[in-house]
Amino acid sequence: MSPMLQALVSGLALAGSAIAVPQKREVDSLVASQILTDPYAFDFPRLGAPGASLFPMRLCHGFKLEEASVDDLQTRMSNGSLTSVQLLECYLDRIYQTQPYLNAILQLNPDAHAIAKKLDNERAQGKVRGPLHGIPFIVKDNIASKDRMETTAGCWALIGSVVPRDSFVVHGMRKAGALLLGKGALSEWADMRSNNYSEGFTARGGQCRSAYNFTVNPGGSSTGPGVAVGANLIPIALGTETDGSVINPAQRNAIVGIKPTVGLTSRAGVIPESLHQDTIGTFGKTVRDAVYTLDAIYGVDTRDNYTLAQKGLTPKGGYAQFLTNKDALKGAVFGLPWESFWALGDAEQIAQLEELIDLIKSAGATIVNGTELPHYKDIVSPSGWNWDYGSTRGYANESEYSYIKVDFYNNLRDYLAEVNNTNIKSLEDLVQYNEDNYGSEGGFPSIHPAFGSGQDGFIASLESKGIMNETYFSALDYCRRTTREEGIDAALKYGNRTLDGLLVPPDVAQSIQIAAQAGYPVITVPAGTSSVSGMPYGLAIMNTAFSEPTLIKYASAIEDLQKTSGTKWQRTLPEWRGYLQRNLPVIIPWYVPTHGTSQYTNYTAACFIIKRKANSHIIGEHEWRPAGARVRIPGPLIAWNHLRPKNGHLTVGTFGTRRSTHTPSPKVHLIPASTFIAMAIPDQKIIIIGGGMCGLASAIAISQAFSSHEVQPQITVYELRDAPSTFGGPVNLTPKALRCLDKLGVFEELKRMRFGCEVDAIQIFSMRTGSEIASIDYAGADGRGFGGYKGWRVMRFDLLKAMLSVAERLDTVQIRYGKKLTRIEEKVDQVCVHFEDGGVDIGDMVLGCDGIHSATRNLFVEPDRKPVYSRWAAAYGFVQVQELFGAREKPFFEDSALVMSRYGSALTTFCDDARSLIYTVLLMEMEEQGSREGWKSIGKDQERVRLEGVRRTQNSPLPKMAQMIEKVSDWTLYPIYVLPPNGRWHTNRVLLLGDAAHAMPPKGESIGHAFEDAIRFSLILSHYKSESPLRAFEFYEGFQRKKTEDLYKVSSTGWKSNDDIGAIGGMLLEWFTPLYLWWTKGFSEKDLWTDPTDISFPS
Repeated sequence: MSPMLQALVSGLALAGSAIAVPQKREVDSLVASQILTDPYAFDFPRLGAPGASLFPMRLCHGFKLEEASVDDLQTRMSNGSLTSVQLLECYLDRIYQTQPYLNAILQLNPDAHAIAKKLDNERAQGKVRGPLHGIPFIVKDNIASKDRMETTAGCWALIGSVVPRDSFVVHGMRKAGALLLGKGALSEWADMRSNNYSEGFTARGGQCRSAYNFTVNPGGSSTGPGVAVGANLIPIALGTETDGSVINPAQRNAIVGIKPTVGLTSRAGVIPESLHQDTIGTFGKTVRDAVYTLDAIYGVDTRDNYTLAQKGLTPKGGYAQFLTNKDALKGAVFGLPWESFWALGDAEQIAQLEELIDLIKSAGATIVNGTELPHYKDIVSPSGWNWDYGSTRGYANESEYSYIKVDFYNNLRDYLAEVNNTNIKSLEDLVQYNEDNYGSEGGFPSIHPAFGSGQDGFIASLESKGIMNETYFSALDYCRRTTREEGIDAALKYGNRTLDGLLVPPDVAQSIQIAAQAGYPVITVPAGTSSVSGMPYGLAIMNTAFSEPTLIKYASAIEDLQKTSGTKWQRTLPEWRGYLQRNLPVIIPWYVPTHGTSQYTNYTAACFIIKRKANSHIIGEHEWRPAGARVRIPGPLIAWNHLRPKNGHLTVGTFGTRRSTHTPSPKVHLIPASTFIAMAIPDQKIIIIGGGMCGLASAIAISQAFSSHEVQPQITVYELRDAPSTFGGPVNLTPKALRCLDKLGVFEELKRMRFGCEVDAIQIFSMRTGSEIASIDYAGADGRGFGGYKGWRVMRFDLLKAMLSVAERLDTVQIRYGKKLTRIEEKVDQVCVHFEDGGVDIGDMVLGCDGIHSATRNLFVEPDRKPVYSRWAAAYGFVQVQELFGAREKPFFEDSALVMSRYGSALTTFCDDARSLIYTVLLMEMEEQGSREGWKSIGKDQERVRLEGVRRTQNSPLPKMAQMIEKVSDWTLYPIYVLPPNGRWHTNRVLLLGDAAHAMPPKGESIGHAFEDAIRFSLILSHYKSESPLRAFEFYEGFQRKKTEDLYKVSSTGWKSNDDIGAIGGMLLEWFTPLYLWWTKGFSEKDLWTDPTDISFPS
């Protein structure tokens, strides 16, 4: 090759590949405005993307609405940067984005925009009604609103009915200036209609699902309000509770729930269950938000006699005055009713809650363990929530259900008497409607998957005829006495003082049940997330009647302690697990013991049989009996760790919810083993050597590829260095590399973290004339890039941090540092890796992602193929734009520039989001130094680098080109090695990826090829998951090798030259460069358009 051509390709090695010639075409702006060019940014969750990145929330007119508090929103509206109309539109956009998945909103208010405009007009005139002015909210669909929305309890029977007036609580919210956006989903008839049902399902709206895990109980019966606040669809909401229906969805969606004392909030205008226990509660992401909402809805209402009890017991000025901080915990004394509630919880969850309790103690509080309810052995079901536990024990006159079912018959009749335009006037009418419409309403058992027991709750109430007999009054008296003065009040007494509250785990639903029977208040705050299911749980505090000021004081103090301490036991964003699954009914999670006897919750009757096909040995066979029965699991749980659920199955009888007390019909379903949280055992163990770009990309890609599978592999990444680190300057990410990063969920993270800057083109200048002679275009013919992706320059370590941020959110990925690989042993069915510190790990396969100096390759796959030093090193450094150009001047290039001369080339480019740094790099011939320390030592010879830079830039008319070289104060040398091509990529269980297999010469695309390797192999592995790794390895190599070798040939051609080609040679180079770019355009563009997911598998 001629020196001129060598010099050209040498320059391109610095700039990176990908050449395009812009082509003009007319654009119809109207049509273009309707085209979604980037579907994966917000509107379509990318298949396999990790966790929270599946449904990112748009900025609201430049404001981060996600997790915004009511105070945050008021600040924006007060300073004029946001209006109520704009806020409404942003929340509606979030609802449109998530509604097909969560199904949290049953109906939107058609008048919402008009109301928002009126609220904005009031604000403009100086009238601000309070902290809720202009704040959107939703209510559960059993809370009446006298507007164009329905109030139906989620059923078809009440559609079209007309309520007489606003409910008291909706009226209060309107008076406070809050904006009613719509009605939230719920469990139909607030769980009253069936005892075996799918929580969060209504015939009218379908199944509402939690953003944390779509497959399990989302919490209810105020499901929609809880899910909507938890997933940032709305800032605040109202729900109702008879027994757990506010606290349960709050804690299962990582939000605050306030269930007030019965009688503090009016039930007038609310579809009832029992006036003895019904109350209206509030939801918010913070205690403050929930309290602002409570302040708007409490008060005396003549239409609800129970509210008269609050006279003289509520504070002047509302409840917000009791909000405080962690300092309030000093001197506080809380009780733990351990045997009553805590001992019944999931072991992992209880252990995590104990850590939070310890944190509360460290803030100055005293915790008194063993503050039991005197009658807990009789009133607390040890086998789970059971509102007919008295009858289970043989004493209907001690059962909550004995009076609830009677109350419902009477209270519903009274409510319907005021509702117009409906034929439904009694429970008899309602039962008949469901039977007549059994296909949609499941009026008979085993007809509808969401209503396994049909409408048995209605029928039990119907059979009571509303007669308040001796059993009714005895049960009411018993439940009140044993939960009030001989229950919670007694547990609050400790020595000569009254405790400041009882701390309970609300996921143990019996705890909240006791407060419900007492009519006492409870507040739950987010307290953590299950590592198994991904579902949140809370920590609740309860106290006596009308003790809301005390509860608010300490709940807000605990919340402040969580936030200021940085503990992980607090609210987390949802991970959208199982977002493509639509199981019905939703699964009710249970607790699996490590050994011995377990008190199972949340089931009726079922049996499971798990077998391994390999030897047909029955691992376990157990029958699950009705709630209350004891189930014994022999042996420790570790015995299950060798089970592969893909080789087994679960046969499960129809099962119920937290209200299951009766044996259902014997209908049997076949359900994948992995559906059940308790059996979620990894299908494969994958070991990745190398925690750099390729290793992290592979871990993320594999986790994503298996995200929709029944079970996912466990991935462990081992990194040589003691902490995350990298070597080298900024990297050039071409459109192909960005496409890969976007599929991995990393590109959004880069932008969120504000790392790097976009590159439309790499301009090519003549050092001799200062003129632009060509460009390497990343913007594409339409200016939008190649499939929406342009170029990007980013610091290597910043890119690593963004990748780590994504990887660390994946439950299936672990990263371990300071692990130097020393040996690999491959066996028939497994592979074993050994480390210098004596550690050993065993897996199904090993992926060598440890770069050009790969220990995986050198120790095992192909020890004879060693990297070769090229005789060249990249010298790079940085200069501050402000220091070089001042405040007014700008560099001679837009994004990035390759400056060509007879002596060689120099690359200058922005590399940070603020474009405050210019990265400069030169290729220099250097002797091999043998070690990283050696290169660091020679890198101290700054004068040698400076003189070489001066030689190349001397007499250049490019503005401040020479000064740019002079201003670099700290040059770093990065040695360039090449790996001989055509080597071995894999053995039976070990595969090389990225530079470990095929390190490219430095044309800026090695990193893009590594990302492509990771994604393609992950998809191939996912396709062949049930077969040996060798099948996936062989298909991957057959698919990828030829393209990789062709790219290697193109990128290696002539890149090494750096000799002086003379003055005439330099001029010819300037003339020849555009021709060369045109010549290579087709090949380069084809690579830029590469979609790593485009793989054709044999049929």
